Amino acid sequence: MNPEVSLTLIALVKLLIAVFIGFWYSLCGRGVIRGWLGRRRVICPLIYLVGLACTSLTSMSLKLVLTMCITYLIYLGTMSLGYGTGSILRKLGKVVQRGVIGSLVGGSCILLAYVSGNWVVFTLSVFVSCGTSIALGVFNPVHAAYEEALIGTSKFLPAMFIV
Repeated sequence: MNPEVSLTLIALVKLLIAVFIGFWYSLCGRGVIRGWLGRRRVICPLIYLVGLACTSLTSMSLKLVLTMCITYLIYLGTMSLGYGTGSILRKLGKVVQRGVIGSLVGGSCILLAYVSGNWVVFTLSVFVSCGTSIALGVFNPVHAAYEEALIGTSKFLPAMFIV
């Protein structure tokens, strides 16, 4: 198969994984599945890293695998930051709170950027995650289920292309 076609198909799979993560993030956040709000913090990064590993098999190394494991722990920490009304960051204001959490989650792939040298995609990941979190979380232009799906997707979409 033509290498360009292969890479395009891999890109499609990465996009579909990011959309599935957004779907899962929204589904759990809406309380459709009782008791799963906290589990999305564990499952979404896991789906991201398994998907990233599966779509990066040709460039896998022990260093990359170890980096992915550490990245998972970073995502666990940043995805556990609360952005509800009881959050400590809420006292700083909704825009600051959304910006900080969006930046931290978007920046969770920093070690993968370091290993791959792909700092442009890392920067894009931070800006997309932060910008989406602020714009949708502060201005509420869409229904809450759409908001969570878009925010969940934006947290992982650019990062899917870091390796």
